[in-house]
Amino acid sequence: MSDNHTRRLKRVVVLAIALVLSIGLWLIGWQLYSGIAPQHVPGYPNSGQFKLYVLFPGLLVLVNTAVLLVCKRIPAAAIALFLVFLGLALLTFLVAFGGGM
Repeated sequence: MSDNHTRRLKRVVVLAIALVLSIGLWLIGWQLYSGIAPQHVPGYPNSGQFKLYVLFPGLLVLVNTAVLLVCKRIPAAAIALFLVFLGLALLTFLVAFGGGM
C-alpha cells in the first residue's frame, strides 16, 4: 500500500466512525421522541423536542454522509476542520440532550 492510499483510508475510517456515532444519536433521539407520543402526556412531544432529538442528529447524518462520499477529493485540512466543528456540534448537542448536566 502506498502512503497516500493509507492516508485516504484513515480519512474514510475516521469519517465512518463519525457517521456511525451520528446515526446512533439519531436513532436514540427518534426512540425518545416516538416513545413520548403513546403516553399522551399534554404538551409532549413538542416541536422543540423534534428539532433537538430528530432533526439535528438527522442533519448530522446527512452532512457526515456527504463528506464521507467526497472525502477523497477534499484536502486533509478541510476534513480536520470539519471534524473539529463536528466535535463542537456534538458536544453542544450532548449538553442540551442531557439537560445541561
